[in-house]
Amino acid sequence: MFRSIGAAAAVSTILALAACSDSADEPAGLTGDSTTAPDATDSAAPSETPEVSEPGSPDSNETNPEPTSTFTQPYLPEERVVELRDTVPVELPADATDDETAVVTAFQHVQASWEQILWGVPFEQTGIERYSTGEHLDTMRDYAEESVELQRVSLGPPMPQHLLSVEADAETATVKFCVDSSGWADVSEGSPPKFDDELYLGTMTFEVVEGAWKSSRVEYADDVSPCEGVFS
Repeated sequence: MFRSIGAAAAVSTILALAACSDSADEPAGLTGDSTTAPDATDSAAPSETPEVSEPGSPDSNETNPEPTSTFTQPYLPEERVVELRDTVPVELPADATDDETAVVTAFQHVQASWEQILWGVPFEQTGIERYSTGEHLDTMRDYAEESVELQRVSLGPPMPQHLLSVEADAETATVKFCVDSSGWADVSEGSPPKFDDELYLGTMTFEVVEGAWKSSRVEYADDVSPCEGVFS
């Protein structure tokens, strides 16, 4: 579902977009709902299990769909609108504890906010500060600021992600995960597009900050063999 026709079409136009770009547009604003992430109460605290609505229930998105936020990506000579998501879908282990479930919920928000940053959403509008702290937050902020300086924006479909494992104790936790960046490319003013068609194996560290799980560090491994075949 992630290697969609729309994604392929987007990549096929990247070289044309870069070639005809003589000047940068100002970062475009949001349409529809604000990209600000849900209130901090949506980020599950330790020992808190998020409620999941059954399909067709009064609270289910199936019967009451949430309006989708959209964003017009900046710096491109042709208008390109993306649909933003508040969380990335991953499958939770059946035997996950309450704390592990809360950590995975935070992870889903972090990765959705990071995806928004790559697409060019202004850093302060992604809500990432509600789900990240310390070194990891600083790294993402630095990337966002550099993107503004370079007039850089990423093109590509929503990145599929796969949860390999989650471990949590009272104060710290780790999530091991895979990311498929097929169909993605970075476009910067005055530079040729940089294509990315790789798998990533990451380990994200979380800690409890004021009662909520927040990511504090992420590392990527050179050996991505555990991720091979998980997206097929």
